[in-house]
Amino acid sequence: METFFSSDSLEFFFTNSIFAYLDLHMSMDGRLSGKEVCGYLTQGILKTGCNVIDIGMVHTPLLYFATFKGNTVNGVMVTGSHNPKNYNGFKIVLDRSSLKEKEILLLKKRIEEDNFLTGKGKL
Repeated sequence: METFFSSDSLEFFFTNSIFAYLDLHMSMDGRLSGKEVCGYLTQGILKTGCNVIDIGMVHTPLLYFATFKGNTVNGVMVTGSHNPKNYNGFKIVLDRSSLKEKEILLLKKRIEEDNFLTGKGKL
C-alpha cells in the first residue's frame, strides 16, 4: 500500500490544531489505511492535551450522532468519503458542527504560524 502521510506530519498537524484541551470522538471508515491513520492522528491529538474517545470503525452519520448523544460534542472521522480508496481525509466536528471554510482556514493559519499547543491527553 502506498503511503501519503507519516506519523510526523499528522502529529504536527494536530499538535498545531484547534483541538487542544477538548475531548473528542475518534472514528474511521473501512479503508485499509484507516487504522494506521487513526493511530497517528490519535498520537498527535493526545499531545495537545485533548482526550480521545475511540468509537472505532463506523459510518460517518454515527460520528455525528455521537457528538449529540455521546460524551462530547466534538469528533474526527478519518475517511476518504466518496473518493477513490487510496485517498483519506478528515471530517471534523466541533461543538456539534462540521468545520466550514472559515474554520479550516483558521486551522491552516495556526499550522503555518507554528502555533504549538501541548499537553497530555487520555485515550
